[in-house]
Amino acid sequence: MKKKKVIMIISGILVVLAVVIAIKFNLELKKASARFETYQNKVETIETSYGRIVYIDEGEGEVILSCHDICGYDQAYDTLADKTDDYREKKYVSMAVLATISLSSMLIGAIGTGLVPIDYFGVTERFSVFAATAFTAILGLYVFYGIDYLKKRFDNLII
Repeated sequence: MKKKKVIMIISGILVVLAVVIAIKFNLELKKASARFETYQNKVETIETSYGRIVYIDEGEGEVILSCHDICGYDQAYDTLADKTDDYREKKYVSMAVLATISLSSMLIGAIGTGLVPIDYFGVTERFSVFAATAFTAILGLYVFYGIDYLKKRFDNLII
């Protein structure tokens, strides 16, 4: 009898939890759909030999190209929305410098894997892995905190 009671209580808790999750999911889905509709007004489409490309083009000056998977322009747009003015002023040279260093390290790693003996393959291959990881981490800090915050926090860095 005690076992049945425990099973009933656990079942009841699971049902309540499932209902709460379903309600929350539907509310989030409605918010996401409303946000997605605002992007639909800004979207432009171009047909290429590789298929359709959907994009948002705002502002003037140099282009920031942010590639994402299917229906990903909303995330890329949100990530870069408050960065476009500063980027287009070429205010932050550090991103270009870090990208160049990272790309160079990845090339050194890729070329080095073919040049060194097989016993040392992992050493040069790590240049590529660590360069990509470090650059992604730095870009994450730029986006999360904002470059101006990082400039204030680390005055001695050239950003």
